[in-house]
Parts: sequence; C-alpha cells; structure tokens
Amino acid sequence: MGLRQEDIRSFSQSGISKLESRKEMKISTLVEYLDDIGMSLEIKAYPKDKMRNRKEFILLKK
Repeated sequence: MGLRQEDIRSFSQSGISKLESRKEMKISTLVEYLDDIGMSLEIKAYPKDKMRNRKEFILLKK
C-alpha cells in the first residue's frame, strides 16, 4: 500500500512489526489494521463438495 509502519495510527511501530510477523491474530485486530491502511475485509463460506450448489454465504463484511 506504500505506507510506512509509522503511518498507521492505531498501532505503534513495534506493534505493527509484531503484528506483521504473527501467524494468527484476532479478526477484530485484522479489521482495525486493514481499516488503518485503507482496506476492507470480507469472509465467505461455501460448500467444499463441488457437486453441491456453490452458493456463497458472506459471514463478515467490514
């Protein structure tokens, strides 16, 4: 996105560094981070079985 860690207002520079190196995080933390860098998040669910109806369900849209 062309931003520096210092440009993200809701997190400290060291907090951003730790956040970016994590393997897991809370969805609420991810939503806040993405909002700060001008992005949104959408989580969808759909059946694994390809023979079934591939209807998608939006679980979260922020």
